[in-house]
Amino acid sequence: MTTPPPGRHAPAGAMRRALIESCLTVLTAGALLASLVVGAVLSERPAPTPASPAACHPDIRLWHAAI
Repeated sequence: MTTPPPGRHAPAGAMRRALIESCLTVLTAGALLASLVVGAVLSERPAPTPASPAACHPDIRLWHAAI
């Protein structure tokens, strides 16, 4: 946005556009920060471990034993 000459105000449309642009910039930065935080939290969770046949239902243990 260009600055108006001394003693004059910027047109209302330019001020509104500058306000919208700054709000969008803040929202975009917030969304980026939130995605980084979520990614960091999710990367700290332990990976799921496969269930051992001993922890399964008895029918499943028999099926594993048959294999």
